Amino acid sequence: GTTPGLAPAENNILRCLGAAVVLAWNELPMPVQRTLFRHATAVNESYDPARVKTAIARFLHLHKDDENDVP
Repeated sequence: GTTPGLAPAENNILRCLGAAVVLAWNELPMPVQRTLFRHATAVNESYDPARVKTAIARFLHLHKDDENDVP
């Protein structure tokens, strides 16, 4: 998806930053993880917050070892 009001290049930057956060997630201190999680679940208020939290948590769990796949 894209963020309304942002140029395509800006949306690409957001995707890159998001991927970087996922790759580094396990290295981040727990307070930083909590803050990022809280912000991520608040970004799109049109969805059920509990469902978004569950989806984000599941995604992070499934990709927690992805940083080992990066050369």
